[in-house]
Amino acid sequence: MALYDSFSDGDVSAPPVITLKSRDGKIVTAVQIIEKLSVFYTHKDGNDEKDYEDASGFNLDTLLFSIADGATESIFSREFANMLVESFVSTKELTEALTEYGSAKSLKNMLESAIERVKARWGLMVAGKSLPWYAQEKVEQGAHTAFLGLRIVPIVVSGKKGISRYLTPWHSRYIDCTLKWEASCVGDSCLFIVRGDILIKSFPIETAAGFDNTPYLIGSVGAMDNRTIFVDSGYLAGGDCIYMLSDALAAWFLKSCEAGQMPWKVLASIGSNDEFQAFVVALRESKELRNDDSTLVSISIVKQVKS
Repeated sequence: MALYDSFSDGDVSAPPVITLKSRDGKIVTAVQIIEKLSVFYTHKDGNDEKDYEDASGFNLDTLLFSIADGATESIFSREFANMLVESFVSTKELTEALTEYGSAKSLKNMLESAIERVKARWGLMVAGKSLPWYAQEKVEQGAHTAFLGLRIVPIVVSGKKGISRYLTPWHSRYIDCTLKWEASCVGDSCLFIVRGDILIKSFPIETAAGFDNTPYLIGSVGAMDNRTIFVDSGYLAGGDCIYMLSDALAAWFLKSCEAGQMPWKVLASIGSNDEFQAFVVALRESKELRNDDSTLVSISIVKQVKS
């Protein structure tokens, strides 16, 4: 878990604009944009921690975040999920993707590239293993994982001729910027954005009934059906909170919303992985949460950093 202190208090009105200034007056960094970042996880009850098959990662230089949920039924899915998360958040394509006037390469393209790289890595990994015949049969079927990727892109509000442009990677001195979010997903890990006490985005699933036992998954062998990659985007306001949840936790989140509750308040109150594990255990015991690996990545955006 990583925590970042907020630097000031304030408010912003629509359209969302945040004024940023670095601590040294020269370089604006992720610390000025993210007030708090938390990553919590726990394994399925009855399994060991080594059997945890979710994965999560982030890169604060490029503001890339991701979670993956390896399928228990497939072999080496934990390794596949970790490889995909690592490849996505460490991708060098982001620098190449940003131009002065916008994004030349979509997040979907970046995910497609990451998938192909990881399929090759996974293939090399299993090729070097001596396996019994029944495990070899599973290898031929491949590993599978759900995946959710997010990037946050600061965009200068005004510049020469009033043209907005992406920051690559950051601008200097004082800037007014909007924060664009872009998400790409395969499967049933979900992104939620909360503004104040209102859930303004649920992606890719919007209702608790939308979860089933046959989600789309990314496979380590065979051709990828790119039609199963879903994308969405929008803009963030100061003070917004983003939650990335693996499927069991996401289903609980939406059920709670449909019951008139505000589950993000509970998630925001969790301060350690021990607290998260206790929270998950309590939900499982009350039959509110399916027994599965559970992962939470929460990102709080600063309200405003004033000059």
